[in-house]
Amino acid sequence: MGTNDIRERTVRLLQDYLKIETVNPPGREKPAAEFLASVLGSEGFHEVRTYAAEPDRPNLICRLKGDGSQGALILLHHMDVVPVEREKWEVDPFGGEIRDGFLWGRGAMDMKGLGVMELMAFLLAARSGLKLRRDVVFMAVADEETGGSQGAEWLVNHHPEECRAEFLLNEGGVGWILGAQSGFDLGVGEKGPLWLKLSTEGPPGHGSVPLADNACQRLVRALDRIGRRQPRFFITPEMRPFLEAYGLSPAISPDELAGHPLLAVPAVAARFQNTISLTGLSAGQKVNVIPSRAEASLDCRLLPGTEAEEFMAELHSLVDDEAVRMEIINSFAASSSPVDTAMVHALRGILDQEYPGVRVIPTLSSGFTDSRCFRTLGVHCYGLMPILVDLLVLACAHGHNERIPLAALGKGVKVIFELIRRLNGD
Repeated sequence: MGTNDIRERTVRLLQDYLKIETVNPPGREKPAAEFLASVLGSEGFHEVRTYAAEPDRPNLICRLKGDGSQGALILLHHMDVVPVEREKWEVDPFGGEIRDGFLWGRGAMDMKGLGVMELMAFLLAARSGLKLRRDVVFMAVADEETGGSQGAEWLVNHHPEECRAEFLLNEGGVGWILGAQSGFDLGVGEKGPLWLKLSTEGPPGHGSVPLADNACQRLVRALDRIGRRQPRFFITPEMRPFLEAYGLSPAISPDELAGHPLLAVPAVAARFQNTISLTGLSAGQKVNVIPSRAEASLDCRLLPGTEAEEFMAELHSLVDDEAVRMEIINSFAASSSPVDTAMVHALRGILDQEYPGVRVIPTLSSGFTDSRCFRTLGVHCYGLMPILVDLLVLACAHGHNERIPLAALGKGVKVIFELIRRLNGD
């Protein structure tokens, strides 16, 4: 199959995939899994397996067998996507429309686009007759966008034998363009989420009579204390290569780093500190009624080495009010994989060949992915969508008008196929 044919088929498959609405919640990824199974079946893969915690939320696995002399390589993506505000899109978010050199649709970047690139590379590996030393596993999971309890987390806990591998390719990094600058962020780890609910109660009453113990005011005072918290910077081992890539000494101290222009970029600063974002407030039903309860939600992201209990103790100390309760909504630890592995070396070589002069920058992601689940089994997981995309376009991934450049799709498939080839010593 020629380069143009590969690109055209990749575009067609992604168009069809984007038309399958898998918004989570509720997910309902079954039609997406059936679509992928039909593509694999048409290529002669008749042992496509699905495992599901719930019937309409399957996880799909297809294995290309190697001789078993080396550990498997998993090509992972999730089938679910985040919700849309249709009225704010320029196109139908589930129409698979091509316009201005892009393929538009919810999931184009996060992450059906990478899923189809992995699928095409997987099919090419099967057609090419490569002598495989390791199994190559195409895996599509449900429920990533709400934490993976029906997807990767459930699969790892209930079918670990299908999830064991040496290496895994997933989301968590991408190539970016900003003016004359460009680079590939290679995700070698990710921060751990700590989602909290703060709540407090007080006497209700008529809005015309102020009350000293107003629950809203108590909560506002607590949030103000948290908001005035001075950030502390930390340099984790995962971020040392990132600093070196930007010409900084690997021995730089956190205090020296604190004043560096790099940290003026919020997305960069977040990788060197434990962060807190106020994401929700809830209180009251009527303007003239003082409510008896007020709540807030905080999205905290913790660096490797920071324990949730330690961080919550810091917040309790800041709030300094026993009447403000703090409850964990969701929490799991940060995770990472080593930088000095055959997969990282292979990716560096391939990207240098396909994108000459573009830096490859190992980094810690401020978000979390399904890779955390597989790392509990000892799998070395790395995040990379191997295409270059303008930062303004990348910003649309969870927003309006999500889209992916058509010109990049074929090269993305080529990089992943070459990764398969090199990791099998061909």
